[in-house]
Amino acid sequence: MKSSLKWVIVYLLLIQFGLSYVVPTTWMYDKRIRYEVFKEDTVVLDAVLDQIKRQVDREGLTDYVVILGDSVGYSGPGGPDQSIGYYMSQISQEQGKPLTVFNLALPAMQIGDFYTVLLKLRAKEIATPRLVINLMHAGFVARAPYPPVVFWLDQELKRMDHDSWARVEQHLIQADRAKEDPLPSALFQRYVAPHVALLRYRPVIKGKLMSLFSAKEVYDTRVWTEKPGLAELLQGYEYQIGFNPAPVDLTDQNPQIYFLQKLMDLTRNDQVLYYLTPTNQELMKANVSNPGYRANVEAISRWMTAQGVDYLNLESALDPSLFADHVHLTPEGYRVLAGRLLEHLNQRAGQ
Repeated sequence: MKSSLKWVIVYLLLIQFGLSYVVPTTWMYDKRIRYEVFKEDTVVLDAVLDQIKRQVDREGLTDYVVILGDSVGYSGPGGPDQSIGYYMSQISQEQGKPLTVFNLALPAMQIGDFYTVLLKLRAKEIATPRLVINLMHAGFVARAPYPPVVFWLDQELKRMDHDSWARVEQHLIQADRAKEDPLPSALFQRYVAPHVALLRYRPVIKGKLMSLFSAKEVYDTRVWTEKPGLAELLQGYEYQIGFNPAPVDLTDQNPQIYFLQKLMDLTRNDQVLYYLTPTNQELMKANVSNPGYRANVEAISRWMTAQGVDYLNLESALDPSLFADHVHLTPEGYRVLAGRLLEHLNQRAGQ
């Protein structure tokens, strides 16, 4: 009996410390986190960070880029080889200055998610020498209560920074993002799952098996002018609210500002580039030409500059022909945006 128990313990230890060496990184990360795996269970993020930590240590990396952001940073609707991170790596390679880029942006992520990812990076002792973070006007407008300021990682935030979670708890409850599970399983998921390899990699393995029997994702990267009905679709409330022309609150009573300040405090020693996401000025002309909206964009720029951070207002910087819809880009659009970001990073670094 004792001998059997010993081998069970040995087996569990091998899984705990060896699973990350067995599961291929590409099952969970291919130029960016595999969204189809992440959305099944956000604990996958911990598995991805394990792999990044190993690569940084193995290659002795000291200068690399970490991207935090939403679906624009993630670079939908294109595939991994049409994403900002991929293009930044490709362009730097062509310039003879190879640069490793880790893209941790994901669709629907909000500023509270960015902050939580940064906390997880710090907890795993992964440095962030160069950070690129995309912001949107929609993030600054009043949340009523949607979208929640922490979309994916509210329970992780609660575990890692309870004070910040408590600060926005009522907002998250109203946005249906803070339902407390009274069962022990909630505590297990919050405090144990991120540290158990078998649980971190379970959705990765499941996702790989599922992919063997399902059709590959189809990416509609056509330019917006080739998509009938798109203009009408964008008149819906869920899109229009992001262009709300009412004056934005630029105090820490706005959860966007609160978490931005938390981010800035954590990254004072890093080179961080914040940029306001480009918007399709032709498709959204009625919205972006509104005096209230334009005043908000200018006010956000002034506030960001006053914080002493590196900030690029790219809201009207790209030609409409580079857009797939109102804010998402075509592959060529993401390549152009990647070039702009990389150029700015290199200028700051004196390269």
